[in-house]
Amino acid sequence: MIRTFVALAMLAAPAAGETLISPSEFQKMSEGKTLYFSQNGQYYGAEQYYTRRESIWQFSNGECQHGRWFPQGDLICFVYEDSLEPICWNFVRREDGALAARVDGADDQFDLILDRTDTEPLECKGPSIGA
Repeated sequence: MIRTFVALAMLAAPAAGETLISPSEFQKMSEGKTLYFSQNGQYYGAEQYYTRRESIWQFSNGECQHGRWFPQGDLICFVYEDSLEPICWNFVRREDGALAARVDGADDQFDLILDRTDTEPLECKGPSIGA
């Protein structure tokens, strides 16, 4: 999702009481859907998932990036068009029932919380067009 989280890695595992979502479970829950995320109560972005593990991430400002994801053990790793460096996440069901996306090794205070899921496509901003 966003490479700035890589700097937050602190080698933390899912906390007690959390259930790890496997890559196969993630694929079943996301394929053909759009997932909307918040962080600390603020809209963060959305990701639309296609078949063949392809996706489009939409930042909160409406700009989009094409990407793909792949499993790496229990992690779900993403590579986007602006970087070849993968960003790997744990998807966990928290004790409070919320589904959270957590950069591998990051503290849970940086979790992205799944707010909703639907099947509507994202409306991405296109490149600027001159007159």
